Amino acid sequence: MICTLLPRCLLTGSGVFVIILNKDCCRRQFAAILNYDMGAAMILLWLSLLVLFLDRVTKMAVVSKMTEGESIPVFENIFHLTYVLNPGAAFGMLPHNRTFFLVIGVVAVFAIWWMRRDILAEGWRVRCGTALFLGGTLGNLWDRVQTGLVIDFLDFRFWPVFNVADIAICVGVGLILWGMVQNGFLKD
Repeated sequence: MICTLLPRCLLTGSGVFVIILNKDCCRRQFAAILNYDMGAAMILLWLSLLVLFLDRVTKMAVVSKMTEGESIPVFENIFHLTYVLNPGAAFGMLPHNRTFFLVIGVVAVFAIWWMRRDILAEGWRVRCGTALFLGGTLGNLWDRVQTGLVIDFLDFRFWPVFNVADIAICVGVGLILWGMVQNGFLKD
């Protein structure tokens, strides 16, 4: 059966997910085009979008309620909310290389898209890890596109200040590596 809604689905922007999830023929046709299980792909997409949403909401709250450099103790000398603008990568490495980090972020997103079939064929650790990594990458990429600086605010005093996107990236990479070890990929 040919689904006449598919072209409309693809052109409606954010409404595509609602239509695809509610129209079985449209979902089957879309899944056939992408050649993978749409249900698994949608769950991972929603996980990535959830990470992006949480990252943006927390960063907007920090920017609207704090001034740059301000630190609010949550647990004195243990955990503070500290508003920092990071011009570099993790731990402030390679500061003021906006173009480099934009290119790396875009390449990572396209690499995930390019390898989507392989990723969806993997176990839950690799799939969820990739979704977390993607959401975190998009969160920090958003900052870099907007201002060239990443908003960091979680401060454990003994570690460099970081954000929700950084947590998602680290947990995501950890899950990917765990999945690869479990699958024997990293064995000699």
